[in-house]
Amino acid sequence: MSEDFRNRSAVYGWWFTIAWLAMMCAFTWITLRDGPPAEQPQPAFAALLLFWLVGLATGAHAFAKPIIHVSVRGQDRVSIRRRYLSGRVEHQIRQCDTADVRVVESTDSDGDPYFRARLRVDASVELDIWEGHDRAQAEAAVARFRQALR
Repeated sequence: MSEDFRNRSAVYGWWFTIAWLAMMCAFTWITLRDGPPAEQPQPAFAALLLFWLVGLATGAHAFAKPIIHVSVRGQDRVSIRRRYLSGRVEHQIRQCDTADVRVVESTDSDGDPYFRARLRVDASVELDIWEGHDRAQAEAAVARFRQALR
């Protein structure tokens, strides 16, 4: 029996960044085609540049976050797939490498509690196999993962 865990939270950042950069392309085209407002030419270009810098920095951060799919297929077969906007990375790990799966508590941007079911693959790789505002669901994901390894 196999158990699958998916974390698709990266998609929201991808879509937001794509929409932001599409609007920036449109505003840049309009500004180049029609010129900046006659009464404020310099502030218009400065604002456009600032919005481009924010969009590119946000894009670099958002596009670096993958969609995660972890599949547990018994005691010795755990498959990890990280899908990025430009491709994917897959690998297998052994059960002994997956001993550290736990609930991590933090806060979101509004200060509300936010929970992650975090799988530590090795000293340098940690994956969130579930995340959201419900502690019970995070604990259930950790329990399901541990049960699937048996």
